Amino acid sequence: MTNIYIPESAMAIVAHPDDIEFSCAGTLARWSQAGARISFMLCTSGDVGIDEPGMTRMKATEIREEEERQARLQISSARPRSSFYESRMVCWSPRSNCAKSWCVKSGAFVRKW
Repeated sequence: MTNIYIPESAMAIVAHPDDIEFSCAGTLARWSQAGARISFMLCTSGDVGIDEPGMTRMKATEIREEEERQARLQISSARPRSSFYESRMVCWSPRSNCAKSWCVKSGAFVRKW
């Protein structure tokens, strides 16, 4: 059997609520089952991620949060996610206050973890 690297801890940092499930959920689940401490950090709330007639941002956020919570429970006992902005508010200009604020908030989340 091949030895597989298992870290003590891992943090997935992604932009949208379903990005973990589409990218690294299998790896995180395997690491979690082997004892790694797992945490998720989402940068947006998913508030504009559902294109259905009559969908409000508040309802979309509630749906995305519940979907993410259910997925997180399937992957591991990961610590709760942290979303910092509505989806439309994330901007990545190096000079923007939004980018600076995101760096400060995400740094605080990582340090707590």
